Amino acid sequence: MVLYSFSGYESAGHMTEETKNASISAPKGIIFCCVTSAIMGFIYLLGLLFACNNQTAGILDAGNNLAFSVANVFQNAFTKADGTLVMGGYLSLTIISLLNLFFGGFGSVTVTCRVGFALARDNAIPCSKFFYRVS
Repeated sequence: MVLYSFSGYESAGHMTEETKNASISAPKGIIFCCVTSAIMGFIYLLGLLFACNNQTAGILDAGNNLAFSVANVFQNAFTKADGTLVMGGYLSLTIISLLNLFFGGFGSVTVTCRVGFALARDNAIPCSKFFYRVS
């Protein structure tokens, strides 16, 4: 869930080399991205938490609701008044959510690797020569 609120803000740091007057505009951009990402992520997570039901720790609880909170929200949204579930909408939003989670995690791993390589290049971590080596 934290990935939804703090993902993508590091792009401002990567763009600092291409900005004019980078010593002033880069810190402003990074702070603005962090604040905006935190506010929008908080609003998104707050909306999800208010839409969730009380759930048990199992895969399915007594009411046949999924224990995966976001999927439970989609299940509630696509359940008709007569109790039937519209599977197309439910599955499409769940798959989109899982893809966003996957690619957000993939982006975070990419940024971490870039930062690790930069630290190794500058001899800022132990065993820098081992991590800086490119084959």
